[in-house]
Amino acid sequence: MNYKPLPDGLFIKDSGIEGQGVFTNRDLHVGCNLGESHYRIDTSGVESINEEENKNLLIRTPLGGFINHSDTPNCSRSQIRLKPGFDKWNIIVVENILAGSELTLKYTMYVPQSIIPTINDIPYLGGP
Repeated sequence: MNYKPLPDGLFIKDSGIEGQGVFTNRDLHVGCNLGESHYRIDTSGVESINEEENKNLLIRTPLGGFINHSDTPNCSRSQIRLKPGFDKWNIIVVENILAGSELTLKYTMYVPQSIIPTINDIPYLGGP
């Protein structure tokens, strides 16, 4: 058995967006489910040395680890609750994608800080 980290027709190569990205060598159509990008497991009841690890364990698949951000994405994430404390996200094509194109998502798994403190109207990023 050969391990295949990405679904058939998808591959990783250098991206014009950032680093490397996920590309397709076949046409993909709206609604196509490309598979899992992330899993979240509630680990609050698991004993750990690091208390921060006791909240949620987020696991990225190769698909989730290499797909790049775009403000006009051609894919989206769909969250599925498998059971309490265990979720997964699938990547779904939201516009037709031609062979050779890069797959993109609008990153939404974090909330950017909307108010950055300033000193004399210059962003203050901490430090002396």
